[in-house]
Amino acid sequence: MMPSFNADGLLPPGVHWTDWNELMDRFGHNPWRQRLMRGLKAALENLRDAGCRTAYIDGSFVTRKAIPNDYDACWKEAGVDPVILDPVLLIFDPGRATQKAKYMGELFPASVTADVDGLSFLEFFQTDRETGRAKGIVANGLGRPRMIKNERQYRITKNQVDRFSRTLDHLRQQPAEAKDVHPLIAKAQKDALQSQLADLKKQLQEYEALKAGHFDLSALNAVAELPTVLIKARIAQGLRQKDLAERLGLKEQQIQRYEATDYATASLTRIKEVANVLGGEAHQSPQTNGSR
Repeated sequence: MMPSFNADGLLPPGVHWTDWNELMDRFGHNPWRQRLMRGLKAALENLRDAGCRTAYIDGSFVTRKAIPNDYDACWKEAGVDPVILDPVLLIFDPGRATQKAKYMGELFPASVTADVDGLSFLEFFQTDRETGRAKGIVANGLGRPRMIKNERQYRITKNQVDRFSRTLDHLRQQPAEAKDVHPLIAKAQKDALQSQLADLKKQLQEYEALKAGHFDLSALNAVAELPTVLIKARIAQGLRQKDLAERLGLKEQQIQRYEATDYATASLTRIKEVANVLGGEAHQSPQTNGSR
């Protein structure tokens, strides 16, 4: 049985083993999370069929966060047949867009090292990007790049970029045969590392630009328009207030009250949940996309 979250809303340090039923019960408690779990299940089934024995789940998906952006996972490469493995799981384009489009999350080979001393993705996942402290992840059950918000996170990210860069150089100099890894898997290891490194560098660049004062303050005007945008998005997708309420696990009257007050009575967390649900519907609805 998985332990309770700590005060920060994270699992305590370590790898916590679970089965699918417990995973669904613990982390599938709203419609958006259930959608993510359907994508995760499809990815894990393909990994299983290809010979993978263990997968690890990380990211805000295995935290107390109500509406995580997606999930992060990594998988043990030993015994995996690349012929059976879905080629999508070996594509590491910017933001892992191809993986997210099909599986709603991103999955990396677990043994790709993050530094020359042997820190792997599996170990990297067990460090909280917000604080640098150890955190727990989930194993055998079954994340949009984060924003740097302070100098501590900036230093941690710079250190990670340095380790990833040195490791990538090391992998490029080491032939796949020396590691007894199939060339396709070896390429995926390098691609995964390069993809994550690109994300970290982008976060550094964004923070440095913000520190230099490069930000369009007119973007704040969009906040005032958000309540109207949410209502228009619901109507444009053919959703009744009752339909939106069901997707959020609420009563219809609650959505009626939110819209009657232009969401003045809703918390920021609730507004984000509504936006995520409506955004997910837009991605799935061909009729909506065609009408724009």
